Amino acid sequence: EFTQRAFLLGRIDLSQAEAVADLIRAKTEASCRVAAYQLKGRLSERLQGMREQLVKACSRLEIELDFSEEDLEFVSRKELMVVLRSLRREMRCLLESFNRGSVCREGIRMVIVGRPNVGKSSILNTLVERERAIVTEVPGTTRDTVEEALDIGGLLFLITDTAGIRETTDPVEKESIRRTERALDEANLVLLIFDGSESLKIEDKMIIDRVKGLGKQVVAVINKLDLEQRIEKKKLKEWLSEEVLIEVSALERRDVPKLIHTLETTV
Repeated sequence: EFTQRAFLLGRIDLSQAEAVADLIRAKTEASCRVAAYQLKGRLSERLQGMREQLVKACSRLEIELDFSEEDLEFVSRKELMVVLRSLRREMRCLLESFNRGSVCREGIRMVIVGRPNVGKSSILNTLVERERAIVTEVPGTTRDTVEEALDIGGLLFLITDTAGIRETTDPVEKESIRRTERALDEANLVLLIFDGSESLKIEDKMIIDRVKGLGKQVVAVINKLDLEQRIEKKKLKEWLSEEVLIEVSALERRDVPKLIHTLETTV
């Protein structure tokens, strides 16, 4: 009610009113900082300054049009181009900051994918430090997506554990894989899991190609470091190209802090 009255009386603008709601809903330190910055009116001040420069440039051009027959120049073309280029740079910065602010406010959608039984659910349980997903040695245990929220370095990660991707004729598993594909499409970040105790399979290559085609940020993880390693790391690195590759043991929590740090710095 007080925010509405302040807006209607002109004490705050719409972006500041939205910032109040964002501050109330904030779940992490980063989202609080973004909302507080907007609440102070900093965004409005930048937009107002850009608007004033554009209005000034337009008014000078309009004067020249009105007196076009007089052959008078009210603004230097060189000076005008400098102003317009500066405004374009500032607009690009605002667009980039909007994307960062959206991530801070709404969270980072991270999906865990891989073929069946590579330890995706174990990775989720290790990250959230509790038994959130059922873990067994039977491939295909996870049939539906499992979601959990986690604060990493002040950023909200919305983590989705998914069913393993593979060729199947089982109608239930097909529906599980369809949901995995949908989660992939909606994700900002993909955690791609491989089983270090087994050789690479055709499904691994298929999943890598599928993820690469989406153009998402990817962190690749070789799991089961506690077992004898049979995975062909050189081939995997060739398949992944430039993607980040981390080795962990979800069972023993070995190098999990390194994975968390990588997630924090990748976004």
